[in-house]
Amino acid sequence: MHGTTTDNIEHKSTGWLHGNLSEKGIEQSIKLREQINLNEIDLVISSDLKRAIDSAKYTFKDSKVILHDKRIRECNYGDLNGEDTSLVKYEEHIDSKFPNGESLKEVEKRLRNFCEYLLKSYNGKTIALVSHIGHSIAPVFISKFLVENKIKVKKLIFVCGFNNYLGINEEYDAVNKSMYFDNLEDVKKYANEIICFYSDNDPYVRYETEKDFADKIATEQVFISNAGHINSESGYDTFEDIVSYL
Repeated sequence: MHGTTTDNIEHKSTGWLHGNLSEKGIEQSIKLREQINLNEIDLVISSDLKRAIDSAKYTFKDSKVILHDKRIRECNYGDLNGEDTSLVKYEEHIDSKFPNGESLKEVEKRLRNFCEYLLKSYNGKTIALVSHIGHSIAPVFISKFLVENKIKVKKLIFVCGFNNYLGINEEYDAVNKSMYFDNLEDVKKYANEIICFYSDNDPYVRYETEKDFADKIATEQVFISNAGHINSESGYDTFEDIVSYL
Protein backbone atom coordinates (compact mmCIF):
# COMPACT_ATOMS: atom_id res chain seq x y z
CA MET A 1 0.00 0.00 0.00
CA HIS A 2 1.24 3.51 -0.80
CA GLY A 3 2.21 6.02 1.86
CA THR A 4 -0.12 8.59 3.40
CA THR A 5 -1.18 11.26 0.90
CA THR A 6 -2.34 14.84 1.27
CA ASP A 7 -5.80 13.63 0.19
CA ASN A 8 -5.79 11.03 2.99
CA ILE A 9 -5.16 13.80 5.48
CA GLU A 10 -7.94 15.93 3.97
CA HIS A 11 -10.36 12.97 3.81
CA LYS A 12 -10.66 13.00 0.02
CA SER A 13 -11.19 9.98 -2.24
CA THR A 14 -8.38 10.35 -4.76
CA GLY A 15 -9.54 7.55 -7.06
CA TRP A 16 -7.89 7.78 -10.48
CA LEU A 17 -6.29 11.16 -9.80
CA HIS A 18 -2.56 10.87 -9.21
CA GLY A 19 -2.42 12.39 -5.73
CA ASN A 20 0.70 13.38 -3.83
CA LEU A 21 2.46 11.84 -0.86
CA SER A 22 2.45 13.94 2.28
CA GLU A 23 5.64 14.45 4.28
CA LYS A 24 4.45 11.60 6.49
CA GLY A 25 3.93 9.39 3.42
CA ILE A 26 7.46 10.06 2.21
CA GLU A 27 8.85 9.28 5.64
CA GLN A 28 6.84 6.03 5.81
CA SER A 29 8.14 4.88 2.41
CA ILE A 30 11.77 5.64 3.26
CA LYS A 31 11.49 3.93 6.65
CA LEU A 32 9.98 0.81 5.06
CA ARG A 33 13.19 0.36 3.05
CA GLU A 34 15.07 -0.09 6.31
CA GLN A 35 12.53 -2.59 7.70
CA ILE A 36 12.33 -5.17 4.93
CA ASN A 37 14.81 -7.62 3.45
CA LEU A 38 15.24 -6.38 -0.12
CA ASN A 39 17.16 -9.52 -1.05
CA GLU A 40 14.02 -11.62 -0.67
CA ILE A 41 12.06 -9.58 -3.23
CA ASP A 42 12.35 -10.53 -6.90
CA LEU A 43 10.29 -7.75 -8.45
CA VAL A 44 8.20 -4.69 -7.54
CA ILE A 45 4.90 -3.83 -9.21
CA SER A 46 3.15 -0.59 -8.38
CA SER A 47 -0.05 1.04 -9.52
CA ASP A 48 0.62 3.52 -12.31
CA LEU A 49 -0.74 6.40 -10.22
CA LYS A 50 1.83 8.89 -8.92
CA ARG A 51 1.25 8.30 -5.21
CA ALA A 52 2.03 4.59 -5.63
CA ILE A 53 4.91 5.18 -8.05
CA ASP A 54 6.53 7.64 -5.64
CA SER A 55 6.08 5.27 -2.69
CA ALA A 56 7.75 2.48 -4.64
CA LYS A 57 10.65 4.73 -5.65
CA TYR A 58 11.34 5.87 -2.10
CA THR A 59 11.35 2.26 -0.85
CA PHE A 60 12.97 0.37 -3.73
CA LYS A 61 14.96 2.98 -5.66
CA ASP A 62 18.19 1.66 -7.24
CA SER A 63 17.63 -1.81 -5.77
CA LYS A 64 14.77 -3.42 -7.71
CA VAL A 65 13.10 -3.31 -11.08
CA ILE A 66 9.76 -1.49 -10.66
CA LEU A 67 6.91 -2.17 -13.08
CA HIS A 68 3.68 -0.17 -13.22
CA ASP A 69 0.25 -1.68 -13.82
CA LYS A 70 -3.06 0.19 -14.10
CA ARG A 71 -5.05 -2.90 -13.09
CA ILE A 72 -4.15 -2.33 -9.44
CA ARG A 73 -5.38 1.25 -9.34
CA GLU A 74 -7.90 2.41 -6.76
CA CYS A 75 -11.54 2.44 -7.86
CA ASN A 76 -12.38 5.06 -10.47
CA TYR A 77 -14.98 7.26 -8.77
CA GLY A 78 -15.48 9.26 -11.96
CA ASP A 79 -16.98 12.65 -11.18
CA LEU A 80 -16.19 12.04 -7.49
CA ASN A 81 -12.44 11.55 -7.92
CA GLY A 82 -10.80 13.98 -5.52
CA GLU A 83 -14.02 14.75 -3.67
CA ASP A 84 -14.81 14.31 0.03
CA THR A 85 -14.96 10.65 1.09
CA SER A 86 -18.46 11.13 2.52
CA LEU A 87 -19.77 11.55 -1.04
CA VAL A 88 -18.50 8.14 -2.20
CA LYS A 89 -21.35 5.67 -1.62
CA TYR A 90 -19.97 2.21 -2.34
CA GLU A 91 -23.27 0.42 -1.73
CA GLU A 92 -24.80 2.27 -4.67
CA HIS A 93 -22.10 1.21 -7.12
CA ILE A 94 -21.52 -2.51 -6.68
CA ASP A 95 -22.99 -3.25 -10.12
CA SER A 96 -23.67 0.25 -11.42
CA LYS A 97 -20.81 2.56 -12.30
CA PHE A 98 -19.91 5.76 -10.51
CA PRO A 99 -20.85 8.59 -12.93
CA ASN A 100 -18.07 8.56 -15.56
CA GLY A 101 -16.26 5.96 -13.45
CA GLU A 102 -16.50 2.22 -12.77
CA SER A 103 -18.42 -0.19 -10.55
CA LEU A 104 -16.95 -2.31 -7.76
CA LYS A 105 -17.64 -5.43 -9.84
CA GLU A 106 -15.40 -3.95 -12.54
CA VAL A 107 -12.70 -3.32 -9.94
CA GLU A 108 -12.96 -6.94 -8.82
CA LYS A 109 -12.72 -8.13 -12.44
CA ARG A 110 -9.50 -6.23 -13.17
CA LEU A 111 -7.95 -7.33 -9.88
CA ARG A 112 -8.75 -10.94 -10.69
CA ASN A 113 -7.19 -10.47 -14.10
CA PHE A 114 -4.07 -9.05 -12.46
CA CYS A 115 -3.84 -11.97 -10.01
CA GLU A 116 -4.10 -14.41 -12.90
CA TYR A 117 -1.31 -12.51 -14.68
CA LEU A 118 0.91 -12.79 -11.61
CA LEU A 119 0.34 -16.52 -11.42
CA LYS A 120 1.09 -17.05 -15.08
CA SER A 121 4.11 -14.74 -15.29
CA TYR A 122 5.74 -14.91 -11.86
CA ASN A 123 4.72 -18.18 -10.24
CA GLY A 124 7.13 -18.99 -7.41
CA LYS A 125 8.55 -15.47 -7.27
CA THR A 126 8.27 -12.96 -4.42
CA ILE A 127 6.55 -9.83 -5.70
CA ALA A 128 6.16 -6.60 -3.72
CA LEU A 129 2.97 -4.74 -4.65
CA VAL A 130 2.51 -1.01 -4.04
CA SER A 131 -1.14 -0.24 -4.49
CA HIS A 132 -4.23 1.05 -2.69
CA ILE A 133 -6.58 0.00 0.16
CA GLY A 134 -5.31 -3.36 1.32
CA HIS A 135 -6.81 -4.98 4.43
CA SER A 136 -10.01 -6.11 6.16
CA ILE A 137 -12.05 -7.15 3.09
CA ALA A 138 -8.89 -8.15 1.19
CA PRO A 139 -8.31 -11.33 3.28
CA VAL A 140 -11.55 -12.97 2.15
CA PHE A 141 -11.05 -11.80 -1.45
CA ILE A 142 -7.55 -13.30 -1.54
CA SER A 143 -8.66 -16.50 0.22
CA LYS A 144 -11.50 -16.96 -2.23
CA PHE A 145 -9.20 -16.38 -5.22
CA LEU A 146 -6.63 -18.91 -4.00
CA VAL A 147 -9.23 -21.58 -3.29
CA GLU A 148 -11.14 -21.13 -6.54
CA ASN A 149 -7.95 -21.23 -8.61
CA LYS A 150 -6.11 -23.84 -6.50
CA ILE A 151 -3.08 -21.58 -6.08
CA LYS A 152 -0.48 -22.36 -3.41
CA VAL A 153 1.55 -19.67 -1.62
CA LYS A 154 4.14 -19.69 1.15
CA LYS A 155 2.55 -17.21 3.51
CA LEU A 156 -0.55 -15.08 4.00
CA ILE A 157 -0.67 -12.12 6.39
CA PHE A 158 -4.18 -10.87 7.09
CA VAL A 159 -5.28 -7.80 9.06
CA CYS A 160 -8.78 -7.51 10.53
CA GLY A 161 -10.11 -10.28 8.33
CA PHE A 162 -13.73 -11.44 8.40
CA ASN A 163 -16.21 -13.51 6.40
CA ASN A 164 -20.01 -13.84 6.33
CA TYR A 165 -20.50 -10.87 8.62
CA LEU A 166 -23.23 -8.30 8.22
CA GLY A 167 -24.25 -5.58 10.62
CA ILE A 168 -21.66 -2.84 10.13
CA ASN A 169 -23.93 -0.49 8.19
CA GLU A 170 -25.84 -0.53 4.92
CA GLU A 171 -22.91 0.76 2.88
CA TYR A 172 -20.32 -1.74 4.09
CA ASP A 173 -22.76 -4.66 4.25
CA ALA A 174 -23.67 -4.24 0.59
CA VAL A 175 -20.02 -4.23 -0.49
CA ASN A 176 -18.81 -6.99 1.81
CA LYS A 177 -21.64 -9.42 1.03
CA SER A 178 -20.46 -9.77 -2.56
CA MET A 179 -17.07 -11.08 -1.36
CA TYR A 180 -18.18 -13.83 1.02
CA PHE A 181 -17.80 -17.54 0.41
CA ASP A 182 -18.69 -20.65 2.35
CA ASN A 183 -15.52 -22.75 2.25
CA LEU A 184 -13.09 -20.34 3.91
CA GLU A 185 -11.21 -23.07 5.75
CA ASP A 186 -10.11 -24.58 2.45
CA VAL A 187 -7.56 -21.78 2.14
CA LYS A 188 -5.42 -23.69 4.66
CA LYS A 189 -4.66 -26.17 1.88
CA TYR A 190 -3.03 -23.42 -0.16
CA ALA A 191 -0.75 -21.62 2.30
CA ASN A 192 2.05 -22.94 4.52
CA GLU A 193 1.54 -20.11 7.00
CA ILE A 194 -1.43 -17.85 7.71
CA ILE A 195 -0.88 -15.03 10.21
CA CYS A 196 -3.96 -13.09 11.33
CA PHE A 197 -3.78 -9.73 13.13
CA TYR A 198 -6.85 -8.38 14.93
CA SER A 199 -7.92 -6.13 17.78
CA ASP A 200 -10.60 -6.00 20.47
CA ASN A 201 -12.12 -2.60 19.66
CA ASP A 202 -12.41 -2.46 15.87
CA PRO A 203 -15.16 0.11 15.11
CA TYR A 204 -16.14 -1.72 11.91
CA VAL A 205 -16.00 -5.43 12.76
CA ARG A 206 -16.78 -7.16 16.05
CA TYR A 207 -13.91 -8.74 17.95
CA GLU A 208 -15.76 -12.09 17.95
CA THR A 209 -16.02 -12.00 14.15
CA GLU A 210 -12.33 -11.30 13.58
CA LYS A 211 -11.39 -13.91 16.20
CA ASP A 212 -13.62 -16.50 14.52
CA PHE A 213 -11.98 -15.74 11.16
CA ALA A 214 -8.54 -16.27 12.69
CA ASP A 215 -9.58 -19.40 14.60
CA LYS A 216 -10.72 -21.07 11.38
CA ILE A 217 -7.61 -20.53 9.28
CA ALA A 218 -4.64 -19.06 11.16
CA THR A 219 -1.43 -20.93 11.94
CA GLU A 220 -0.56 -17.94 14.14
CA GLN A 221 -2.76 -15.25 15.65
CA VAL A 222 -1.50 -11.81 16.68
CA PHE A 223 -3.89 -9.98 18.99
CA ILE A 224 -3.25 -6.25 19.54
CA SER A 225 -5.30 -4.73 22.33
CA ASN A 226 -7.00 -1.37 21.75
CA ALA A 227 -5.72 -1.10 18.16
CA GLY A 228 -9.03 -0.31 16.46
CA HIS A 229 -9.07 -1.18 12.76
CA ILE A 230 -5.25 -1.28 12.81
CA ASN A 231 -4.95 1.54 10.28
CA SER A 232 -3.90 5.19 10.24
CA GLU A 233 -7.26 6.13 11.71
CA SER A 234 -6.28 4.28 14.89
CA GLY A 235 -2.68 5.49 14.90
CA TYR A 236 -1.00 2.83 12.75
CA ASP A 237 0.85 4.97 10.23
CA THR A 238 3.57 2.32 10.18
CA PHE A 239 3.11 -1.32 11.06
CA GLU A 240 6.40 -2.75 12.25
CA ASP A 241 4.70 -5.84 13.69
CA ILE A 242 3.63 -6.91 10.20
CA VAL A 243 6.98 -6.04 8.64
CA SER A 244 8.67 -8.44 11.04
CA TYR A 245 6.71 -11.31 9.45
CA LEU A 246 7.75 -10.53 5.88
